[in-house]
Amino acid sequence: MFVLQSLFDNKVFAVIGTILIIGLLAYLTYLLFLWVKKDIQLTKEEKSTHIEGVLTKSAMHSLISGNIAKLGNLGNFTLMYVDLDNFSDLSSAFGQKEAKKILTTIVQRIKKTLPRDISIGRYKGDEFLIFIPNFDRLETLEYANNVLKEIREKIELYGDTEIEQTASIALCYYPQHGGTVKDLIESLKIAIYNVKKNGGNDCLVYSESQNDNEDFVEYFYQIRSAIENKEFLLYYQPMINVNSKKFYGFEALIRWNHPTLGVLAPNKFINIMEQSGDIHWVGQWGFETILKTYSELSKVLPYPFKVSINLSAKQLLDETLAINFQKILKKHKIQPENIVLEMGEFALFEKDKTVNDTLKRLKLIGFKLAVDGFGLDYGSLERAEQLGIDIIKVDMKYLYDESFVAKKTLQVLLDYAKEKQVDIICEAVEDIKDVKKVQATGIEYVQGYLISKPIDLKILKTFIENFLIMPIDLEENEKETHTQPNENVEVNPKKENE
Repeated sequence: MFVLQSLFDNKVFAVIGTILIIGLLAYLTYLLFLWVKKDIQLTKEEKSTHIEGVLTKSAMHSLISGNIAKLGNLGNFTLMYVDLDNFSDLSSAFGQKEAKKILTTIVQRIKKTLPRDISIGRYKGDEFLIFIPNFDRLETLEYANNVLKEIREKIELYGDTEIEQTASIALCYYPQHGGTVKDLIESLKIAIYNVKKNGGNDCLVYSESQNDNEDFVEYFYQIRSAIENKEFLLYYQPMINVNSKKFYGFEALIRWNHPTLGVLAPNKFINIMEQSGDIHWVGQWGFETILKTYSELSKVLPYPFKVSINLSAKQLLDETLAINFQKILKKHKIQPENIVLEMGEFALFEKDKTVNDTLKRLKLIGFKLAVDGFGLDYGSLERAEQLGIDIIKVDMKYLYDESFVAKKTLQVLLDYAKEKQVDIICEAVEDIKDVKKVQATGIEYVQGYLISKPIDLKILKTFIENFLIMPIDLEENEKETHTQPNENVEVNPKKENE
């Protein structure tokens, strides 16, 4: 009987094993099919958008990665990113066929201004990537300005029809601004958005101001040891409901407790971390730290509250960010609904597919999403709604702007927030006059020096305990507080101005 039972068990295991193997093979075949399909679609797309004498995106990637492999850290090259300003308007006005003719004309002009050993590739749509070997800094800047000058020249279409075009141009250098194709492209995107932020029609070297800063090199080499020595810390700035006098939450703000220079604000080191890649470390460290803080403050505060951190565009360009944050959440066994992830320049980055996809993943996990209200228009608000943005932050000066456009935009924000049940937080609230203005506008939540400057966790706990015994008297607090600029400093990287 035992032998028969054993034979039966063996047959069952064999059948189960066979089924599992067949299932695995079927799944791998399906994945292969999807990969081939995607590759075919990409090839078709590249052929349909091909311009003579211009490399495809995949060919340009191969060229760059090949040079990185060949040069190691001993050589250098420059990448130039050319993004035509508002080119989609021309496509809509004249159609795809004429748009391609315009692109061809622009490419011919660009090639005319550059040496023969320089390669140009179409990155996507109206964006081009130019590879410049053996760079000389002044030469590459001259190339960029010449390209910009050529693009600005009027283009004749037909008859008396002429169009004017401008471009936003970014430069980055290998290996200073990135050691991989992905890092270099990210650096270029950041620079491009900075150009766009200032109206386009210009060129910019990625983080050029930091390279020219005497402190840059010194801090660059000190940051790694600072990470090892645990010299970074978080300060917290309270946000309160001006009506109920209850805490809304706390924004986490990074500082560097430098061994010789004292406590440094982020404007001294965040840009360097972005260039070195350490921004990804500080982001995860900051996120894990605020989860621990949330657990500690939950023992002190008797009602729900939020803890907020800021995410930079460079972090949101990291496709693994959501997965990494989810792992840290599970490790600390904390639910995400009271953790707020804030993006300071949503209006600049909300059209970027990678940023959009990352925000969607974070929202699906359950995080609350906050954005800076500056620059939001009807289109941005529509996309904010699609992403499920929970919080919009506005600067106090925004409420004092009496221009028609500013008042109209603010009213649109207020109406949108009321309809969609989105919280609005007013930052940089410094005196009672500001509070009264906020209340008159119908905003409930405030943050600024009138309530508290950013403070460390130990002081924050005492602040909360005192607050619970006797809620803050804003008028009395104004007498004790010297009006000073609001420190809008982050766990990640908006730039703070001192």
